[in-house]
Amino acid sequence: MRKLLATLAFLLWPALGWAANCTISGKVFNPDGSAIVNGTIQFDSVVQQTLQGGVTIPRTTISTITDATGAMRPIAIVQGIQGQFVFCAPSAGGCGNPTPVLIPVAASADISAILIGIQLSSGGNVVASSLNVSGNSTMGGTLTVTGLATLNGGLNVTGNTSLSGALNVTGATQLGATTAPSLTLNGTTGNVLTFPNGSIDASGNITTTGTLHTGAATLGNVTGGVAQFTQLGIGAAPAWNLDVQVNQNATTEARVYNNNAGASAAAVLAGSNGTCETDMGTWGTGATPSGSPFYTANRNFVLGGCPNGLLIQAAGTSAMLYLSAPNGNNVEVLGNQHFLSANNNVSHPTPGSCGTGPSVTPASTDEAGFITAGSGTVTSCQVVFAAAFPQVPPCTCSTVTIGTWCTANPSTSGVTLTTGTSVAGSNIAWHCWGNV
Repeated sequence: MRKLLATLAFLLWPALGWAANCTISGKVFNPDGSAIVNGTIQFDSVVQQTLQGGVTIPRTTISTITDATGAMRPIAIVQGIQGQFVFCAPSAGGCGNPTPVLIPVAASADISAILIGIQLSSGGNVVASSLNVSGNSTMGGTLTVTGLATLNGGLNVTGNTSLSGALNVTGATQLGATTAPSLTLNGTTGNVLTFPNGSIDASGNITTTGTLHTGAATLGNVTGGVAQFTQLGIGAAPAWNLDVQVNQNATTEARVYNNNAGASAAAVLAGSNGTCETDMGTWGTGATPSGSPFYTANRNFVLGGCPNGLLIQAAGTSAMLYLSAPNGNNVEVLGNQHFLSANNNVSHPTPGSCGTGPSVTPASTDEAGFITAGSGTVTSCQVVFAAAFPQVPPCTCSTVTIGTWCTANPSTSGVTLTTGTSVAGSNIAWHCWGNV
């Protein structure tokens, strides 16, 4: 009879189907990255499942334990079934939420490689030494990965995410749907947080001690902050602390923008040594800055606050330094050490009443120049400034080709040069310096 039953069981085996097991081993961790010491691991397939080929697998439950290092005692589970793991850590105070898994079709697997099979949707915490996801991932808890993590879908995280390895994401990524968590790459030099495609949407902070590489992705809507503690490159790998590179037949710009019309608004770039600071920027359209009569709305500025002053230098060989105004008058510091004012022929002073046919030399500026008196008896010549001074400037004059006295009577719009004798056909020099 016993022999007959064994024969019947053998004949029925192909009809019931057969499935191979996958031996699962490896280490498991708590959400803080510490090993689950002397804990338990429970697997539950939840329901009866039918595998490809018609093999029916009844509901399967199995448990195992971990040792003092977090290494689990290997267990064998049917290949290809789905289920969930529950990790219980006495040192952490109990068990975590169920973690869905897909048992791989393989003779053996590390548990860290199968914690995520196709899609993770979890309100709990996920700990893995490596992570491979072919679909989207949604986590309401903490994601801790100590090895390489590759997500071929998207990543949506409402809790904090900590990586000490590398993370590669090819889909859209959102950090903080309802809260403001942080994404942190804690790895050593060379570890990379890579988003080659898709987009990154963050309401929290993105912090990396390695490299944040967005590739073709769009980094937008960051209402927290992006902190890069080594170098940051925009458009290229960084060679400096901050590199912005766009090679194009157009201007490549880095801009600080603030269009607020409030009394304190300004857009500023600042350099500081921790004791004093230099600012370069633009005051807002409604700004009322205090500290100097020159501080006013709608004005660009460079402010040096260090006790040893502000240096503006053209450092090239025989370089020239220019300060230019819209009316064409320049202040020049020449490579030969002369300090001059000059005119770039956009506008220049013109002669007023000064005999018949007077002229002003082309190199003249409102501050200094020569007027050549016309014919006739000329003892008074007027120079009309190209641009009015804001206040009446002090001026002096002298005759160049004849020896006679000369006095200057300035106004905001010009200066009248009076001489002791006629200076017809002769040059008179003037020099004015403005007061604001």
